[in-house]
Amino acid sequence: MKKFIFLLITIFIVVVLFILLRAGLFANLFANRQSSTDIVPLKTEVQPTPEISDQDRALKEATIRYEKLKISAEKEGKVVIITNPDGSSSLDYMKLNEYEEYMQTEGTSYVNAESIVIWFDNFPSPSLSLEERKKIAFEIISRLRDRVSSGEITMKEAGNIIKQDVSLREVDSAWETNAYREIPFAKKDEKTFFDPEVEKKLWSMKPGELSPVITGKLIVSDENRSDAYYMVLKVNTHEEKEYDSYNDFLNSQ
Repeated sequence: MKKFIFLLITIFIVVVLFILLRAGLFANLFANRQSSTDIVPLKTEVQPTPEISDQDRALKEATIRYEKLKISAEKEGKVVIITNPDGSSSLDYMKLNEYEEYMQTEGTSYVNAESIVIWFDNFPSPSLSLEERKKIAFEIISRLRDRVSSGEITMKEAGNIIKQDVSLREVDSAWETNAYREIPFAKKDEKTFFDPEVEKKLWSMKPGELSPVITGKLIVSDENRSDAYYMVLKVNTHEEKEYDSYNDFLNSQ
């Protein structure tokens, strides 16, 4: 009898387990137990880098610029610190601005020069051929160069002679504008002339030197270059300094 009852109980338990398994209850219980032991990682948010405003950027650049100007000016024995009425000291920005202008001009490498120019391929009159225009331009500028070389006239006076020669209208429609140019401060990081060969010639000359007649090129692109004008250069000053340019000075360590 007891065995029979035990057998019935066993059968009952098996049937109940079978029903529970079919219903998925055990799987849910197992899954819940497993999930309760999982370690949930903390979410970390990456904070975006705050953007620097244009005003803050300009202030930072100005601070660095004035500090470099101060150090350089003091090396040259200039006093750029002022004492305020309350006894505190501050930068003399007026003196520093003057020194900055100095570094942009004669404080860094520069060439002071003059040029006279006659174009022969610059929207000319169709009444003259290219060879005729070249011949006229070369003869006029060669004679003027000789007069400058002998000391008879200055470069500026030579330029005025070109401007007053109305016959050159047939050679160069803008002959008056192109005739004379004064170059107070040519800098190595700036293009004084579009033709690199003329630029190279400018920086190779010594103070007081007068160039021969130079043939300059009109440069449309690297592949499109053509002879376009005659030029004479005179270098009045050529100074090589510690820094080639103001930008070179600012970018130095």
